[in-house]
Amino acid sequence: MNKEETGMKTDIQIAQEAEMKHIREVAEGAGIAEDELEFYGKYKAKLSDELWERIKDREDGKLVLVTAINPTPAGEGKTTISVGLGQAFAKLGKKSVIALREPSLGPCFGIKGGAAGGGNAQVVPMEDLNLHFTGDFHAITSANNLLAAMLDNHIKQGNALQIDTNQIVWKRCMDMNDRVLRNIVVGLGRPVDGVVREDHFIISVASEIMAILCLADNMKDLKERLSRIIVAYNYAGEPWKTQKWAREVMRKLYNAGPDGYCGDEDQGQMSAWYVISAMGLYAVCPGTDQYVIGSPLFPKMTIHFENGKKLVIEAKNNASDCPYIQSAKLNGKAFTRTWLTFDELTGGGVLRYEMGKQPNKNWGIKPEDRPFSVSKHTGLKKEKTVFQTGGQWKKATDVRADASIVYGVNDRPGMTFEQRVNSWRDRGYRTHFMTGIAWGEYQDYFLGQWDGKKNHLREGQVTQAGDTIWHGHMVPYIVPSREFIEYMKQKHVKRVIDAGIDAIYMEEPEFWARAGYSDAFKEEWQAYYGFPWRAQHESPENTYLANKLKYHLYYRALDEVFTFAKAYGKSKGMDVRCYVPTHSLVNYASWQIVSPEASLASLSCVDGYIAQVWTGTSREATFYNGEVRERVFENAFLEYGSMCSMTAPTGRKMFFLTDPIEDRQKDWLDYKLNYQATFTAQLLYPTIADYEVMPWPDRIYEGLYRVAGIDCRDRIPRHYSTQMQVMINTLNDMPVSADTVSGSHGIGVLMSNSLMFQRFPNHDGYDDPRFSNFYGQTLPLVKRGIPTEIVHIENTGYPETWKELKVLVMSYSNMKPQEPAYHQYIARWVKNGGVLVYCGKDIDPYQSVLEWWNTGKYRYSAPAQHLFKLLGMEQNPKDGSYRCGKGTVYVIREEPKDFVMKKEGDKTYFNIIKEAYEKVAGKLTEKNNFYLERGPYVIAAVMDESVSDEPLKIEGCYIDLFDPELPVITEKNVKPGEQAFLYDVTKLTDTTQPMVLCGASRIQGEVSKPDSYLFSVKSPANTTNVSRVYLPWQPQEVKVTSADGKALLGTYEWDEKSHTCQLKFENDPQGVIVELK
Repeated sequence: MNKEETGMKTDIQIAQEAEMKHIREVAEGAGIAEDELEFYGKYKAKLSDELWERIKDREDGKLVLVTAINPTPAGEGKTTISVGLGQAFAKLGKKSVIALREPSLGPCFGIKGGAAGGGNAQVVPMEDLNLHFTGDFHAITSANNLLAAMLDNHIKQGNALQIDTNQIVWKRCMDMNDRVLRNIVVGLGRPVDGVVREDHFIISVASEIMAILCLADNMKDLKERLSRIIVAYNYAGEPWKTQKWAREVMRKLYNAGPDGYCGDEDQGQMSAWYVISAMGLYAVCPGTDQYVIGSPLFPKMTIHFENGKKLVIEAKNNASDCPYIQSAKLNGKAFTRTWLTFDELTGGGVLRYEMGKQPNKNWGIKPEDRPFSVSKHTGLKKEKTVFQTGGQWKKATDVRADASIVYGVNDRPGMTFEQRVNSWRDRGYRTHFMTGIAWGEYQDYFLGQWDGKKNHLREGQVTQAGDTIWHGHMVPYIVPSREFIEYMKQKHVKRVIDAGIDAIYMEEPEFWARAGYSDAFKEEWQAYYGFPWRAQHESPENTYLANKLKYHLYYRALDEVFTFAKAYGKSKGMDVRCYVPTHSLVNYASWQIVSPEASLASLSCVDGYIAQVWTGTSREATFYNGEVRERVFENAFLEYGSMCSMTAPTGRKMFFLTDPIEDRQKDWLDYKLNYQATFTAQLLYPTIADYEVMPWPDRIYEGLYRVAGIDCRDRIPRHYSTQMQVMINTLNDMPVSADTVSGSHGIGVLMSNSLMFQRFPNHDGYDDPRFSNFYGQTLPLVKRGIPTEIVHIENTGYPETWKELKVLVMSYSNMKPQEPAYHQYIARWVKNGGVLVYCGKDIDPYQSVLEWWNTGKYRYSAPAQHLFKLLGMEQNPKDGSYRCGKGTVYVIREEPKDFVMKKEGDKTYFNIIKEAYEKVAGKLTEKNNFYLERGPYVIAAVMDESVSDEPLKIEGCYIDLFDPELPVITEKNVKPGEQAFLYDVTKLTDTTQPMVLCGASRIQGEVSKPDSYLFSVKSPANTTNVSRVYLPWQPQEVKVTSADGKALLGTYEWDEKSHTCQLKFENDPQGVIVELK
């Protein structure tokens, strides 16, 4: 029977019929003054801080704690008993106060019902108390969810903190039990709706903000506690911050005081965190075998493993004020990684830290030293991939790299520069800026609109015939005068930084060798040299002086523009980065262009480069074995090598560029084959993992080019766009690797910026056709499968340059040393055991130009004479080998160009290289291929014109990334003249987790559960996605939907041997959601 049937009143009837006193009267009975109340209507009030200050020193009263009620399953009745006891004490004349927790709507509308007592032993107003009371729960919920929204917005806007989206521990909350919201997926829908990730709801009273509110002593304490909340984990390359905060958490939260953790063990996990963290370790991502290094608490700890081994962790100088790791050694060897594997831990040994009071900001900061991140698909790696574009965002060009480099500051019809930038930002891209430093759409400058001077066209680069060299209509190549530099600062740099862009690229500082006859150049000559201009065609001396000046002018221009950019950015509170996109030294010398190149790395205002190895530059025909033809892969390999070595010792950032098409009109099949060649070449340099994935996507996706075998033009074929996007998306995940290309390492060929100084014009009948003096030293090695290293003479002062070098090949037939110090570095290396191979007759006309080796204290007729003297040799040694200290010098009195311009002209040269190498490094391996394993990727190239015509056979379980169908294969035969790019399925580190291995769209977010896998992808419109997904179970259902929930057509095919599923569907830049069950 219920209460209505017995005539008993219900709780709510009793509450509603009760005659309530004003809360002022209730407080007065407890000795609380009206001024010490904060009223919420007539019947509710909060107590002020002033009341506490008034009574805090009084003697404590008696406490009766009601903790449990039996025998009800949920323990209902504690509040009723508490209220009844309070009423009973009052009846007995005792001054009593009841302290109850505020009811949560979850239990109120769940099993337990209200929490205001029952019958006549209840608190009124009961409805207010059980529903919203004073609104504190709403405030807690809003604060909690504001932080959650800020996190997701930060990730969507570029994730500058590099938050790992699978390691966000901050959950949303609501004051209600709603089980369907406990585990959810957020970010579905349009791009503006955020990044897809798994999220969770908890009840508001379980939030950390609720706990902090309860524990805080005052407002200041509340703010301090809120500021220390851990909401997510990231890998920002700043391990000293991890050391600081790990120590802070252990110190402040794990203590025996009233503000320490109060026994909420969460099945022991909180204590486990403390124990492991006290040893200086923490399993941030339990799905991997990595333990991240924090800050050890004790000077010595020993871990005993069940395999009988033990790991001793020592922390020298450890103290409460020394939380920072200065250096580390594992088993006596220097250790810079910020993580250890489970096998390394259980293998035992000694891990020794040196601790200090100040952070060592150079320890553990390299990308390869960072731990694994399960969010590799969410763009955490800052600006790993970029592309340049002159247009606004379009569906057809939504490339999905990390950053869009917006080209040119000029407004377009109907769209300002700022609007163009924002069109990319609104789609989730970071935005950078690029323009030319040697040319550009600067008509307002050339025609005098900027400063009122109408003769700036005179600053164009002019040939001997009086012709201006044009880059485009009314766009001359420029002699960068001081006025032009000021124009670039005020008109371009300022506007870019004002638009909030913090990365500026000034591309292609190029001065043509055949130029140097304009009035503007003559004026710069007078100012630089202090004597009147001399025509460069009249003598080698004049040519050398002219090219040194061209070199200097762009060095000056970039120095001043970038220095201004950094200073102006700083005035705006911005850290502006400055990069130089440039062709390789190999290409500039070949094309007869002068550029500052390597010397720019010495400028503090230059943060890095883009290696612009265009398909067109790599197609420059070369001599080899007496034949002139294109050697695209080999050329690209040398171009990327020269750019890599240019920055390797300096620490400057380097992006590698590849171009899926080229400026010259070819057909789509031609573009595809040569793109594969250059793409493969760049991947064979495993220390570089930042890329410009394509330039000018509009021309790639919307341009009309010939179709092979058909007399027509069409847009990019679907199969090629699919393959191209698969390749591009691998670059988003391409790791830096310590692995090396197959072959005999340690042979280098010396280069200098002065290669560009003596390319044009020819003098005294001496010629270097197709830059053959360079290719004569390199192609005979590359063609035999020797991973030849390019060594920049400008970097010989860096010890890192010599670290792995065994044999150095050099010639002054096509370049000259700019400083005598370079010879001192080379001589020291030889005397310490290096082997030098010097090629050339020293007969070119530039041997006698007026330079350091024949002026002042030096009187040498050729620069090599200075080097030979430092080596203790005759100044003009003949062919042969010479012992120098612990090293050896081989002299070949033959011009290097003859090694390739003559059929079989390289035999003597190569035999000497082989003898030199085997003298210090063991057997020199000859082969027709390069092979590299880079994480899960396999990269291979087989060369024609080599020591063998045999294909390279690769066996295993692979996905062919150059095939747009992404087939699973067990054998790949790579023929001479071909390349291969494979994904090794056997390299998966965790076979229990689903994963998109490769595909023609970029993963935006993913959620994995025991029986399902959901991910969202984006890619340009009008393209087809083919993906290969690893699954630990065979899917029974695949759903493909649009961002707004509409079902899309998709197909899938299961491959049992690789446990992968091939998916196909049409791409959409708004997003496609795939769910496999």
